[in-house]
Amino acid sequence: MTKRTALYCVVLVYALILVFPFSQVTVAERAKKLARHTVVAASGTAAPAGGNFMSFFRAAANMRNQIAFDASLGGPSTTGVFVADRRRTSTIALGGNPDPSAANFAIVNSPFITSRGDVVFNANFGDTFSHDGRSIAPLVRNGDPAPGGGTLGRLTVPATAVPRAVA
Repeated sequence: MTKRTALYCVVLVYALILVFPFSQVTVAERAKKLARHTVVAASGTAAPAGGNFMSFFRAAANMRNQIAFDASLGGPSTTGVFVADRRRTSTIALGGNPDPSAANFAIVNSPFITSRGDVVFNANFGDTFSHDGRSIAPLVRNGDPAPGGGTLGRLTVPATAVPRAVA
């Protein structure tokens, strides 16, 4: 390699070093124009069904800009599953609220939201429920008959952890 070729390589590298950060800034500026952020819940703020949000664990979003999330609460209930859009946050289920097929929910968590806006969540350490915007219904419960015989035991992997398992 000649001195002239080496000099061209050095100049090219320095030019790239100078130009690359500016191209990143341009891309970042365009991304800021495309993305909008909305706070739907924050620790210490009022939860829609009473009490305050304390901490958050899981969140899932769909293409309709709806977010399902679970939170620990300070107040009458200790856990809750909620759904939010850009306008409001609604309660789906609370620990201590009536379970549609038993006494009360002990704990509610692990939400997932479908493309239609149905929220699927776990409750009572192994049961899975669905909320269709109007009512809550059990999908899978401990002790339900298993396909091929027997009964289902405690679920170790929530059904909501498997992509497209719930339509």
